[in-house]
Amino acid sequence: MRVQLLQPNPLDPEHIDHTVLYAILPECDFAGFLKLQQRLWQLRYRQKIPQILIFTTHHPCYSLGSRDRNNPARYFKVPIQEDGGALSCNGIPIVPTVPLRGGGVTYHGPEVLGCYTIFGHLPYTPGNYFEFSNLTLEIFFLSIGLGRPTHYDSTPDLWIANKKLVSMAIRYRTGQNMVCYGFDLNVGGNLTPFASIYPCGVVDEKAGVTSLEQELYRSFDPKDVAEHLSTGMADALPDLTFVQSDEEALLPMRELEEFIEESSLSGTLLRINAS
Repeated sequence: MRVQLLQPNPLDPEHIDHTVLYAILPECDFAGFLKLQQRLWQLRYRQKIPQILIFTTHHPCYSLGSRDRNNPARYFKVPIQEDGGALSCNGIPIVPTVPLRGGGVTYHGPEVLGCYTIFGHLPYTPGNYFEFSNLTLEIFFLSIGLGRPTHYDSTPDLWIANKKLVSMAIRYRTGQNMVCYGFDLNVGGNLTPFASIYPCGVVDEKAGVTSLEQELYRSFDPKDVAEHLSTGMADALPDLTFVQSDEEALLPMRELEEFIEESSLSGTLLRINAS
């Protein structure tokens, strides 16, 4: 991976479609982050901002994909509660994500690292996104001694035997090749909230969930994992080059900057530029 100084303006029309701004954010609210994704999606669709790649974790919540829109209780093992239109399960909020992703219900929390891509106007298909995500994860898993995960029940997710380790879900829009969302990797060991759901709609009592910590019997820092995965993402996209800015980090789009300021967050910025 070549690391260079950030010289061209990433908002220059000549570079904007071949630039990916990358950030690792601390734990944040999922519902608020969802609104940020929607704003960034619209701006990327109009080619006002570069491609976006964000890693973060969230305050505990469940999210619903397009598969759950008409019957949110379908993939919960326990009753869900409704209060003034807001849904929850055992005190954990339930957040609809339609139209940002497909798939079924999953859990987000401090132990789960989310990778969010907002890419568009690139010659990639949905299969390409699953492909380079799988390659990125497999390289990382082999590097830490985990071995190669498998698929289970015809889903794109990654499993260790019958235990889910990675949830994958994207929204793809033809024409502009717009893609949103990405994958969630279970990093930490506290996976109790998953016991209340059929993760991603896999209704199989033999299926469970696992994490890096549970499989390898040692702890992992989600931020360190994100750093490794970002390197793997660059390796999985050989036509792109990682370029790191040596300037003080100020994102050149108001929406992400405001989100960081409002949430008292700070992010590490990188950019990927076509070589």
